[in-house]
This record gives sequence, C-alpha cells and structure tokens, in this order.
Amino acid sequence: MFGLILTIVALTGVIVAAAIEDRLAPTQRPRPPANSDERSTGGMNDMAAIGEFDYLTQMVPHNQEGVTAAEQLRRSSSPGMRRLGAAMVATQSADVARMKVWLAKWYPGRTAEAGYQPMMRDLSHLSGDSLDKTFLKDMISHHKVAVMLSQHLLRHGLVRHREVAAFAREVRDTQHAEISQMQRLLETGRQKGHHG
Repeated sequence: MFGLILTIVALTGVIVAAAIEDRLAPTQRPRPPANSDERSTGGMNDMAAIGEFDYLTQMVPHNQEGVTAAEQLRRSSSPGMRRLGAAMVATQSADVARMKVWLAKWYPGRTAEAGYQPMMRDLSHLSGDSLDKTFLKDMISHHKVAVMLSQHLLRHGLVRHREVAAFAREVRDTQHAEISQMQRLLETGRQKGHHG
C-alpha cells in the first residue's frame, strides 16, 4: 500500500484536472459484479488495485492519523487554527465510525492485506507558528491522498455500495476545498491570526 500512496502523492497535480473533468462531463460507470474480485492481479502498487474494501481499510487509519494530528491544534495560538482542527477532528472521527460500521456489515471477517504507512510528522513537540505551518503542510499532502483515492474509486467504478460512493464524493469535494483553504493560509502566512 505504501507504494500506492507514493504513486498517488506523485500524481497530485492531476487532482484539480480530474475533479474539474468529473464535474464538467460526469459519466456513470458500471459497478463491478457483486461476486467479482475487487483487486486486479497487479497488486497493491497498481492504481487499479484499490477497490471498495481496500479503500475503506486504508481510509480508516488515514483518517485516524488526521484526527491525531488535528487534535494537536488545540495547542495553537490561533483561534482559526484551533477551529480548523476541531472541525477536522469532528468530521474525520465521524467518518471513521461510519467506515467501521460498513466494514463490519459488508466485509465481516476480512482484514486489510497491508498495514497503513503514516504520512504525517509527530506534531507533539511543536508549538506556535511551527506547529501551525507543519500541520498545514502535512495535512495538505494527507488530504491530497484522500482526494486521489476517492477520485480513483469513483472514476474506475470500483464502488459496490451507494453509501460509499456518496462518502467518496464527499471526501473528494470537502477535502479538495480544505486543501485550497490550507494553501491560502500558508501562502498568506495568515495561520497565526486566522479568524475565518
């Protein structure tokens, strides 16, 4: 899975174009048959390898890592950064709970093939502007992976359940907007006094 994540990070420039293309010319892709294998024979390093089960089993620890990082913003001196962190904790904690229910319901007894590879640095030793800037830089990359995984799942018709399709669209759209917000904060240096 780590190879897949590296591939996705390397392709982040495609995110905006893919999202725009998807909105301008939406297509309905057929879902795979219920009894088909979700994964291609190319293995986890192949972009086509991520199916619904793999998506959910990777997004759970991915979001848990995001929650852990966002919780560190409680120590930020910026009220806006504290609000951003609190919003991310609330959203991603709810998402983790939802995905765990789906995994238990639709994929009982199945476990992920590979462990999750952390993407974010330990923020517990940072404070002030260093905490805010490091969080923003790491979370932008972290969100880009979630956007790419979600877009890939949708684009290639790998969703088996409508709820997961709606969730993947929500992740793609919400986190894409948050990426833009965080990039603006970094570019303007406003994270210190961010009040919006």
